[in-house]
Amino acid sequence: LSDEKKMVKKELDFFSFIKKKILRLYPLMTVCTLVIWITQKVFFARYGYYLHPFSQGDRSLSLLVSLLGIQSGWFWDGSEMAVNEPSWYISVLMLCFFWFFLLTRWIKNEPLRLSLYGITATFGMVLMQLSPSLPFLYRISGRGYFGFFLGLLLGFFTTHMQKEEQRRPIQFCGLIAVTLYALVLRFDAHSEIWLCLFLHVGLLLALLYSDLLYKLCDNPVVSFLGEISFGIYLWNVPTIFLIRFFNNLFAWNLNYEGMTAFLLVLAANIGISILSHFIRRFVKTLYT
Repeated sequence: LSDEKKMVKKELDFFSFIKKKILRLYPLMTVCTLVIWITQKVFFARYGYYLHPFSQGDRSLSLLVSLLGIQSGWFWDGSEMAVNEPSWYISVLMLCFFWFFLLTRWIKNEPLRLSLYGITATFGMVLMQLSPSLPFLYRISGRGYFGFFLGLLLGFFTTHMQKEEQRRPIQFCGLIAVTLYALVLRFDAHSEIWLCLFLHVGLLLALLYSDLLYKLCDNPVVSFLGEISFGIYLWNVPTIFLIRFFNNLFAWNLNYEGMTAFLLVLAANIGISILSHFIRRFVKTLYT
């Protein structure tokens, strides 16, 4: 929302806006992609098969589009072209940034702009339901449009709803949404739309003005986990690949369904994320 104000005032141009996002998202995405790619290649050279075969036969193309950040939602649906599967989120997020900039820069009327945010989020729901196989209009594209623009609306309204009498109805709506999700589970248990719209949004609204939530967010440990959460998300699959590689290399005989493997992956994931976080901070100081 801070970028939105600058774009409305034309203080932030398109290239500066996108450059900032690329510098924030792409370095870690690139590192994680290359870790998986190299681990796969080394494992294949040693054992004659891949740790996890790619869905697409043209693995070079998968690497290229994953490094460019167009692996999901642009010309392919799902994450089958993503070397690091969780990176689909960044690919779709870049699409959202493009549309967000256009709407914000050219639509000065705030109610109209908010309405268009809502229409885009609704359009995302339609794409998730219909799943058309068209560039920029895939099911996974719709998932991104829905989440991103609904998040913008939630951010706007929560910023402007500061009075106590305004908060209670919002919390009440959140509880109703969670209740509706519990009901629709009986009819459509696997729908991402209901999961996102009712459960996630409902819980957020119900807890938004809770003292417990604010106390939790003020906790330094929770705050730090929030800072490295992006790294935890992207390092998840590379960590699993590395542990599987070392499991074969050193004959650890890990049971991947057991608690030991789970705790090892969890500890390694958090540890690598913390390390990459401080490396990023150090590198950033060299250029500032």
